[in-house]
Amino acid sequence: METLKTRLLKKWRIPSQPEAINVDNYMVIDVFLFVCYDNPHMLKIRLQRIGRRNEPAFRLVVTDSKNGPQSGKFLEILGSFTVKSDLANFKKDRIVYWMGNGAQVSDTAHNMLVKQGIIEGRAKNVLSKKSPTVKRKDAKKK
Repeated sequence: METLKTRLLKKWRIPSQPEAINVDNYMVIDVFLFVCYDNPHMLKIRLQRIGRRNEPAFRLVVTDSKNGPQSGKFLEILGSFTVKSDLANFKKDRIVYWMGNGAQVSDTAHNMLVKQGIIEGRAKNVLSKKSPTVKRKDAKKK
């Protein structure tokens, strides 16, 4: 039984022997096949709540964008944040690594990382984008 990788190598007419082509190009193709077919969705760096009732605490995790925040499925824990004591510890090298590999950061996680000085940039607006409220006097005139 052929694997998906061997079928694609035949379809694209790529030799299966690494000696037949440049090793660097072979590695690029191998990484491409892994990214496209073993991990088809976008990766997200987001917060996951782990605290008890009235004691909020969060993990910063790398997860598939299709996984819900309460699913418990993640690839790696990148840090934690405790709200009441305002303690935050993050793994800077791993965050930079995942962002370099294309993981997108949620807005709230982005603001926390900017505040900690791990990434450069401005804080994003995480509030809902509602239309401005109209005063009652102006509403009655219309």
